[in-house]
Amino acid sequence: MRGLMQEKDQYVHMKLLIMASELLVFSEKLDSCLSTISNKPETPQLSSFLETLTDFSKRSMQIGKSLSAWNESLVFKEIAGAPNLNAVTAVLINTIQLPNDGGGNLRNYVKPANGGRINLSLYGFVLYKLLSFVLRFSAGEELSITSCEVSDNIHICISGIKSATLTAMSNATLNSSNTSTKPDLTLQLCYDMLSLYGGNLWSAVATDTGGSIYFSIPLTKNI
Repeated sequence: MRGLMQEKDQYVHMKLLIMASELLVFSEKLDSCLSTISNKPETPQLSSFLETLTDFSKRSMQIGKSLSAWNESLVFKEIAGAPNLNAVTAVLINTIQLPNDGGGNLRNYVKPANGGRINLSLYGFVLYKLLSFVLRFSAGEELSITSCEVSDNIHICISGIKSATLTAMSNATLNSSNTSTKPDLTLQLCYDMLSLYGGNLWSAVATDTGGSIYFSIPLTKNI
């Protein structure tokens, strides 16, 4: 019973971490847009509005950073200071499968970072979002999560995605099903979030292994 409660608590804090990360990325984009306004507004009302909007944006960023740090420490409290990404990934898999009653079949082959650190909030946000997106359209295929270090980056790969799953994901993203449903913004949101911190997001398709989604996050080496 206690173990189940701990898993539920972990799930709640993971969801809060995702929400805080979303707040942070949109606040930073808004702040970036506001900083490009060089001409002084012609009216006092507009000037006051822009000042208020800028203030709200900065406060939202502060809230997002504080929530991210707090929930990250609770979600990864046993491993937050370690470079063991395999353990972090295991926490994320347990979190994402709890509400899905097992969900898809996820295999964790992520390796520890060799003497470096990455942004755990960013890693948790992107991996959680991408796995949730894939599992929503999954046909029950076995998905593998692997990692490798390339220069000063960690590359993460979600592989084994079937063609039918890829098609459903593409239709949801492009809204090509001719319905009134709005396009899914998961991939765009993950790309925006990664770009803010120097990362990237891309995909590949192979006839023998199926589709794969990759993302990279800068690695800070220990000194």
